[in-house]
Amino acid sequence: MRRMDTMTDKLSTTRPKNAFQFARIAAERAKQLQRGCVAKVEGSGKYARRAQQEVALGLVTQTNVPGSKPE
Repeated sequence: MRRMDTMTDKLSTTRPKNAFQFARIAAERAKQLQRGCVAKVEGSGKYARRAQQEVALGLVTQTNVPGSKPE
């Protein structure tokens, strides 16, 4: 359990400001993965889950996902 707490602490600095923004960026990234873009992490075979992992780790942000608009 403690491992998850430290993982969450590290991720909180790189994640989007709110859950809506996180979901929007992850959804756009999932669409990119479905179209054939190369994933930045190893893991789940499901596009949505892999996109969420990438956003949570800070590998994908609002500025490097072409379909999402900065707020």
